[in-house]
Amino acid sequence: MRVWTIDAALLPDRAALHAWAAAALPLPSYYGSNLDALYDVLSTLGTDTQILVEQADALPARFGGWGQAVLRLLARAGEENPHLTVTICGR
Repeated sequence: MRVWTIDAALLPDRAALHAWAAAALPLPSYYGSNLDALYDVLSTLGTDTQILVEQADALPARFGGWGQAVLRLLARAGEENPHLTVTICGR
């Protein structure tokens, strides 16, 4: 199982989330660097993967509705993809 950890408090901007995804996840070359594209990747992962989001409360605190959308997206992808486990801490 692959395990990826992201500390939400260390994300300075939205682009940093997509940079983390590009470094951590097996993204296709055409990855669109937006939440729809991130969901598409996470919901179709075929390899057992765990994503641990530390200090998750920093996302809505820093980014408002967008940060809340990220947390919902991660949770939904984890619920829908049997190969993906998402653990959200600090919420």
